[in-house]
Amino acid sequence: MKLDPRFFRWPFLALCLLSAVALAACTQAEPADSEPAPTEPPPAAAMSPSMMLDQDVPISDFVSRHAAISEEWDLFHDDFDQWSVSLSSCHPNAMYLALNDFAVSFNAVTKDARSLTRGSTSGELANLLITAAEEEEAALRQLRDYWQPNNVSLFENVEQQRAKSSQAQKSAEDRAIELREGFEDAADPDAVAEFQAALNPVLVDWETIHEDYETLRNEADTLETDTVLRALESHLIVLEVIAEAIDELPELEEAEDVVEALKEALAAEREAFEAALKPPDAQASEASEQAAAESETTDAGEQAAAAQPEAEAGRPDFEPLDAAVAASADSMEAADDTIDDLADPDAERGLAELRVFDAEYARLLRAWDAFNERYNDWRMDDAGCDRTQVVADLEQYGIRISQLARDVRTLPSSGYLLPIYTVLTEAVARDENAVRTLRYTWQPFTLDSFKAVHQERINTDNLRREAEIAVQELQSRS
Repeated sequence: MKLDPRFFRWPFLALCLLSAVALAACTQAEPADSEPAPTEPPPAAAMSPSMMLDQDVPISDFVSRHAAISEEWDLFHDDFDQWSVSLSSCHPNAMYLALNDFAVSFNAVTKDARSLTRGSTSGELANLLITAAEEEEAALRQLRDYWQPNNVSLFENVEQQRAKSSQAQKSAEDRAIELREGFEDAADPDAVAEFQAALNPVLVDWETIHEDYETLRNEADTLETDTVLRALESHLIVLEVIAEAIDELPELEEAEDVVEALKEALAAEREAFEAALKPPDAQASEASEQAAAESETTDAGEQAAAAQPEAEAGRPDFEPLDAAVAASADSMEAADDTIDDLADPDAERGLAELRVFDAEYARLLRAWDAFNERYNDWRMDDAGCDRTQVVADLEQYGIRISQLARDVRTLPSSGYLLPIYTVLTEAVARDENAVRTLRYTWQPFTLDSFKAVHQERINTDNLRREAEIAVQELQSRS
């Protein structure tokens, strides 16, 4: 069985104390009325340690110096304990509380995001922001639930989600600007309505004569040539009226291309009907010239003869008329669709939705920015734990305990004071080493930062009590 070295201290301390008491008794045994014979003091080499101590270091001097050191030592421990308790912001509980606060308070931001109005226009913008807020909230909850000291991966995950949130906000803002510009660039609804009101009768008249032409086309084989030609002349007259109506349409910048396309289609249709009404000889001549231009290898006479069987009989060729009418119909349909798009009421509704979104988004952004600012300040403040100040304080406590250790080591250590001196120097060495070790090993938000110091404090206090008892025993026997 290994014995504690302190077990052997007390016999030695007792022996020293008994020697001191015996010396004192011998001195007091001399008769008070007898005069001591004058003697020369013994040489220093012949004096015992206790005799040297009595002459060179009075017990009262050692006791007073020890008392002053004990008082300073107690003050050091009290100051250190109060300071360590004041480091509540560096305790793990402080981190847990802060992370829980951030995870809970961000719920308000997510709630504001979910309350954004999701209309046909603003819906896509709201969805971007809602998704970003929910993902950032999830990252904060994960940080709270799984945080460990010195583990930065969860903090990095939060930063990544915050970056995504910032990008989502930017995307929503850019998309809102794009939509707003598109709606604002749309034609004036009143001007579109005026133009459309003027265009619709023109298109109706044009479609009506096309229907008449289809009827003529279907009955042409049963009608006399003069009747067919008169119908074609009537068609041409109506086209001239339609051309005048198109020229008189109200000006609308957004419809300029539409009007131009209608004019070109109308001109092509008029040209086709005018060609159909030319005399047969002129038609045959034109057909021959066209055939000769199309192919030099084909007999021009045969092509002209093939192209004029009806012309020779005075009847028009309906194929070019059919093509012209079909082209005009396509232009009319395209014009109608384009004007309908210009008159789309979604523009005004979209602008109204964007105005609502702007107000709601501004409120959301204020809450989001306020949260981010508070979180950033907390992170920049090292989560409320001033590491630099803690290290500086530990350095100061290290200086204090080192000075105290020097004071202890200057105590008398000769004779029977050596065991007490040894106990005190061991105690102060333990304190000094514990503070020095803490200076280089301390980490914030860890439970065992001060564990070694507290353990050494127990050992130190035991040693100091042991020395204090010995000093008191020395005083009582002196």
